Amino acid sequence: MTRLFPLLLALALAGCAAERVLVPDAPPPERREEPTPSPGGHAVWFSGHWAWDPAKRLYYWEAGRWDRDRPGELWIPGYWERVEEDGKILGWAWVEPRWERSTARR
Repeated sequence: MTRLFPLLLALALAGCAAERVLVPDAPPPERREEPTPSPGGHAVWFSGHWAWDPAKRLYYWEAGRWDRDRPGELWIPGYWERVEEDGKILGWAWVEPRWERSTARR
């Protein structure tokens, strides 16, 4: 069982991975969005972005928001990525935003 555990864990985690959904049309141009007043403290503004509604088959704007800063980490915004194969555009896929450990000193 000890040797089998890593394999079972890997299979379980693979099932948890988010499925990549391809959207047929490119997202609309980005909107210029002014941040609301800062709530203070160690807050970071996350800009809004276009999201996809699969039921309605259309993009909608998801407004920006404030959240707590994470010292030692860098916020990487999400973005729409064009997916191609053999020079043909297959669609657009959302790349999720994330925090990454920062190597820069503050």
